[in-house]
Amino acid sequence: MTTYTHKHHIIPKHAGGTDEPENLVELTIEEHAKAHYDLYLKYGQLQDRRAYEGLAKLKSKQEIVHEILRQPKSEEHRKKISAAHMGMKKPWARGGVGNKGKPKSEEHRKKISEGHSGMKKPWLIGNKNAEGKRNINIECPHCRTIGRGNMKRYHFDNCKRKEND
Repeated sequence: MTTYTHKHHIIPKHAGGTDEPENLVELTIEEHAKAHYDLYLKYGQLQDRRAYEGLAKLKSKQEIVHEILRQPKSEEHRKKISAAHMGMKKPWARGGVGNKGKPKSEEHRKKISEGHSGMKKPWLIGNKNAEGKRNINIECPHCRTIGRGNMKRYHFDNCKRKEND
């Protein structure tokens, strides 16, 4: 049976250790777990406890990463995050929040208008359904396929039956 070994830092990297050969020792997985457990008992570093729990298969890698991400941040770290988000309305929100309400140039408004032109087509099937809500089903004038959403991609000007009309 093959015994797997790990390289263990005698002085852990989190405590200032290096990757120099004199700071490395080969240990079995069980010995490596015990070494980190002993370091945790001696110095109380969370990194050693997490290494021990992972090597001893007490926690999965995913659980350890989740624990690291959820740990409280230092006051210095919070200040850096705050400074980076300074001036942003909602830094966690995505998609156009930064431009909402900003005045648009005449050229920009013209492009928006061109993009919206022709949206109300005669092949829209009714304006409202029985509940009074707008019906979004549309019908291709060439093949009479009824659909919604991405119909313009395969129908209307791009319809296979357009040439037959």
